[in-house]
Amino acid sequence: MVHEEQTLSKKHKILAFTLILLTFVMGTSEFVIVGLLTEVSTSIGISIATAGTLVSGFAIAYAIGTPIVTGFVSKYFTTNFNALPPFLLL
Repeated sequence: MVHEEQTLSKKHKILAFTLILLTFVMGTSEFVIVGLLTEVSTSIGISIATAGTLVSGFAIAYAIGTPIVTGFVSKYFTTNFNALPPFLLL
């Protein structure tokens, strides 16, 4: 059996990079609120611990919503990515 070397096309590399970048951005955005908890809790008049549940709320919404949105978008949103300007992919 001969092993053939499989390489990704340029389109697949761009899509993989975009997926990795967006996953990083969304994953780290969950922790942005942690640095702002004191200000958030002070401005709305709740304790820091209660404001901390915002992090859990975002994580739960992200975990539940991502598969649903992905399924919806993949079913109804078929666009030729070559026609989109590059800045829309990032």
